[in-house]
Amino acid sequence: MSPARVIPFPPAARVGQIRRTAEYCASTSPTVSEAHVRVQVERLADSLARKGVLLPTVARECAAYEAAVRAVILRLKRATPGGGAS
Repeated sequence: MSPARVIPFPPAARVGQIRRTAEYCASTSPTVSEAHVRVQVERLADSLARKGVLLPTVARECAAYEAAVRAVILRLKRATPGGGAS
């Protein structure tokens, strides 16, 4: 019998988490924002690894999550008067 293939939670279903993370990051300093993104990505990687997701998939999911968070941060900063991209 071959091992079961673990499929991660669909990224589209993480929209709420991505939005909350980005909103927090957009409201803090760049240093705090970077640290927070790093911690969130590490938590996601740990969670996926514990569930048995293969490392290449973990890396891909984490990169997609980080890119999505950064895109929302940029959008929020551009929408805020005087927010500009920092």
